Amino acid sequence: MKWETSSEISSPLFVGFIALSLGLLTIIFIDVWSGFQIIFPLLFVFLLLFYRKALWKIMLPFYVLGIVLALTIPALESTDVEYVGIINSGSYRYYRSSRGYLLDYEYYIWHQYKNDVELILSRVREEPKIGERIWVAGEIERINRYPFYRINVQDYGIIPPDKIHYISNIFRENLIYSMQSNGINSVLPFSVFFGGAIDMERNLEESVRNVGISHIFAVSGLHVSLLYLLLRWILSLLLIDRKLNMIITIGALGFYVLSTGPAVSALRAFLVLLLYTLFSVIDYKQSTFNVLGLAGIIMLVVSPMIIVSVSFQLSFLATSGILLMVNTFDYSRMSFLKKAILVGIGAQIAVLPISVATFGTFSLLTIPLTIITVPLFVFPVYLGTLMVFIFDIFKIKPLAQIMARGIEAISNIFEKSVLGLSKIIPAFEINEGWRYPLALSVSLFLFCSFMFFFRHSGQRP
Repeated sequence: MKWETSSEISSPLFVGFIALSLGLLTIIFIDVWSGFQIIFPLLFVFLLLFYRKALWKIMLPFYVLGIVLALTIPALESTDVEYVGIINSGSYRYYRSSRGYLLDYEYYIWHQYKNDVELILSRVREEPKIGERIWVAGEIERINRYPFYRINVQDYGIIPPDKIHYISNIFRENLIYSMQSNGINSVLPFSVFFGGAIDMERNLEESVRNVGISHIFAVSGLHVSLLYLLLRWILSLLLIDRKLNMIITIGALGFYVLSTGPAVSALRAFLVLLLYTLFSVIDYKQSTFNVLGLAGIIMLVVSPMIIVSVSFQLSFLATSGILLMVNTFDYSRMSFLKKAILVGIGAQIAVLPISVATFGTFSLLTIPLTIITVPLFVFPVYLGTLMVFIFDIFKIKPLAQIMARGIEAISNIFEKSVLGLSKIIPAFEINEGWRYPLALSVSLFLFCSFMFFFRHSGQRP
């Protein structure tokens, strides 16, 4: 058998990302089980990669780096603390903060804490907003799930944001005001545009989850790519140079991503586009898997504990599944419908073990509804929201209001349809004791199917 050399591996950084993830999980796994459902698909990918001897030289240093990063994650004791961080999600009393600092009472020194922290406010005087900096005082405690630390807040205060977050907050508030002033009352357009930043009503949220389309409300590559292409097109009309066009666009995208929290999936999509832009500016071609891998490595180095975040796991596995489908089949001869079906199947298959282990539900409607709702709901609502904002800026009120009425009508149709479908075809509920064994079995089946396909197609995995 002829072994490839490391120079022949087309996506070494993606391989490194997988090894880095497993290195982190090896150490974190010893401490706590919660959040480690991602180990099922990763273990089989790890075995697959070790099937190729040339990958050992790439995987070993990244695996060791993962172990080192995991060992550097600080272990916090249950005690009274003061904390300053940036709100990235949540509402009412329950929030999540990141990029924070903890006060060492012994030396009165602020120490950086990169990972997320859960905040529970004892009372709400002033409701914190996404992107705002918050100071809290309370007791920190360990919890058995991501982000592993919770602060029971006794007192808190809102700190004025820095200039970058201030601009992103202004954009967010102005867009929300523009939508509401033009007649958009449904919560769905806000959820599509900003992801989980604005919560839906409980019955609608449960119905969306039951039919298996919660992912369309996560700001991801689809949303970021749509805005990227739209901004590129607008700037091209102004005859701006291609490289300058890309730089301005990526800068504007950064503020949008910050306005979402930033959400993990949005941050991943932004990093991929940022790296793609940098490589394009210097005319350096890279494989899509390599760019995705580099984005993952950056996120894990900056915040190692994010590896056990379900959002992180779903985001990277879904994107990997889509890229695998795109690179496996000849898309140039396919119709749009076939492409959409394959992309949907690729994403759903990749995240299936995580979904089974984490949520314990499975819906037969996930793939068909994704194929239907993306072009008929997500596209028009997302782009329509941007058009309402643009028309409002240029004081073209009649067009803004017409567009807003259309968005409201589409949202109402979507809401009624989802509520009805969730009653007719409910999701399959999986007993908690069977979730992890079933997730392991699904991963094993997918791995064997993958190997069988490549062996009989004449391709090498």
